[in-house]
Amino acid sequence: INAEYMGAQLEVHRAKLEEQRLKEDCIERSKLNPNTSAWTTADVCTSLMALDLSQDYSEIIKTNHIVGSVLPTMSAQDWRDLGITIFGDIRLLSQHSSSLSRPSPAKKKKKKKKKTQREQRRGFFFFFF
Repeated sequence: INAEYMGAQLEVHRAKLEEQRLKEDCIERSKLNPNTSAWTTADVCTSLMALDLSQDYSEIIKTNHIVGSVLPTMSAQDWRDLGITIFGDIRLLSQHSSSLSRPSPAKKKKKKKKKTQREQRRGFFFFFF
C-alpha cells in the first residue's frame, strides 16, 4: 500500500470528522426551540444539518422561505419540486418532516369524562325483601 494513498485517505477522514464536529457544534449552539412552528429559515437549516445530507440545501430553504410551520407539511414530492433529486436526501428530508408533525406521546393527555348524576347512580341497587 502506497504511503501517499494512506496519507490522502487520512486527510479525507480528518476533514469528514471536522465537518461533523462543526455541524454538531452548530446544532448545540443554536438550541432550537422545541416549538417547531416558531422556527425561522435559519433554524430549519440548522435542524437539517444534523441529517448528514449529501449536499447543503440551505440556499433552497432560504430562497423558498421554508420555516418551521411549513416544514412538517413537506412531502417527498415537495422536496423534488424544490430541485432536490438525490433519493437518499429526499427520503431523509421526508422522514424528518413527518417526524416533526407527530405529537410526542408525553403531550397526549386522556381527559377523564365526568359522569352525570344518572351514571353515578347506576350500580347502586336497592334490594327490598
